[in-house]
Amino acid sequence: MQRTSTESNVATAEESEKTVGESKGDKEDDIKKSVDPSSYAPPDGGRDAWTTMLGVTMVSFATFGFVNAYGAFADFYNEQYLTTYSPTLISMIGAVQIFILYILAGTAGAVFDAIGPRYMIPASGIVVVFSLFMLSITKSENIYQQFLSQSVLFSFGAAFSFFPMMGLVVHWFSTKLQYANGCIAASASIGGMVFPIMVSRLIPRIGFEVSPITFSRMDSEGLCIHSACKFRRWNGHDQTA
Repeated sequence: MQRTSTESNVATAEESEKTVGESKGDKEDDIKKSVDPSSYAPPDGGRDAWTTMLGVTMVSFATFGFVNAYGAFADFYNEQYLTTYSPTLISMIGAVQIFILYILAGTAGAVFDAIGPRYMIPASGIVVVFSLFMLSITKSENIYQQFLSQSVLFSFGAAFSFFPMMGLVVHWFSTKLQYANGCIAASASIGGMVFPIMVSRLIPRIGFEVSPITFSRMDSEGLCIHSACKFRRWNGHDQTA
């Protein structure tokens, strides 16, 4: 009698395990059916993809393009604005600017992954524009002011704009990713040509106090275009970031 009861319990347990296994298998099949891997693939083109690319190139022009133009600022500082300081110390303004820009790349990427670009890009754009306004009120022969505004503050804002927007590109391009990255590099190079021309033409005409405000206006327009154009893809759906 006891043996029969034990065999019945064992059979019941086996049937229960079998039922659980079947239910788990059904759930896994349902998940596989509901998830379409192709919905996560970058579209590699389309209106939203190229609109996002337009915004990305604008922010590259406004941030890294300005960093590339430091040579024109260095000439002006050496000849007129910071004449009491050595050229080596003046060149450190640009060196520190690039150093801070790259040292914050990892942090900017982590913040982008955590919160996305919806608020990150506009906030960093405000910092970039504010730093140029601060540069416009710096006094001659006070090099620490250039370090604080142009090296530290600008690079802080630019890092949280430039590197996250590079993360947007991979949401939209796969086989054309190299072409998209080339557009980013080209826009930064164009900025490195446009800003020095502006420095050489504007400062003699309107002065150093007004010229950075003009730069800030250009940067703000580029960042506004980027904020209006950028998109981030979630679960295969296109959403404004």
